[in-house]
Amino acid sequence: MYDNHFVVSVKNNNSFLREVGEQIFLPFDNEYSLWFKNLNSLRVAISVEIDGSDVLNGNHIIISPNSTLELEGFMDGNSVKNKFKFIRRIKEIEEYRGIKPEDGLIVIKFWFEKQYPKYTMTVTSSPWKYTPWYPYNPHYWDEWNSHGWRKDWQYPEPIITHYSFGTANNLSGTNAINSVSCNYVDNGSSDPGITVKGSESNQNFTDTYFNYDEQAGTIILKLVGKTDNQKEVTTPIFSRVKMVCENCGLKNSSQYRFCPRCGTALF
Repeated sequence: MYDNHFVVSVKNNNSFLREVGEQIFLPFDNEYSLWFKNLNSLRVAISVEIDGSDVLNGNHIIISPNSTLELEGFMDGNSVKNKFKFIRRIKEIEEYRGIKPEDGLIVIKFWFEKQYPKYTMTVTSSPWKYTPWYPYNPHYWDEWNSHGWRKDWQYPEPIITHYSFGTANNLSGTNAINSVSCNYVDNGSSDPGITVKGSESNQNFTDTYFNYDEQAGTIILKLVGKTDNQKEVTTPIFSRVKMVCENCGLKNSSQYRFCPRCGTALF
């Protein structure tokens, strides 16, 4: 998913999963990670919510310009302790944990770094100017004015300073406030799934300083374990794999939800 010079993808087994609109099809009991790419020339800070909960434990992750980062799981302090695992929301979980309207949703908000203007200073006049006393004038005492200046001296011209305001980096994309890339509408056909703590992880982060600008955007993805026609996803659907129509055999790209040849649903 791309928005405002920022990319978010979901990975499983080191491969990118296919996106169908805002939906990501993933079999239950599979672990996954979130992959980010910052295409801007500014650093970006991100927050991540899954199933309505902050998985970064109050932190923000900073990604350098034109760089990528992969988040393996839930943060605890400056470390990731457990990986993301997608499971079925069974009846026992619903009775104990409850049902959240955000279940299955991955919400990423991001802010680009604020840049202060730079300036340059140019002096456009010379320092003090004066007329020498020589040749000697016997009436030089009469030539002093009431301010103590010689009448043949020139007052200095003012120093004019020119300020050239600008930025050192490309600020494209930092002025779009609350730009939502997609709005997911649950039609009730997909089987509900939630993200829980999976296997152990040893991913670590370090503290740094970041000056936040206005929010640049929000990206929302939906993890589902069943297709619209209630078929359970048994294997991860990777982006590199073309979908084959079960009726006519046509290979289709990821942008199609229905076969353009016969109209059969592909998911």
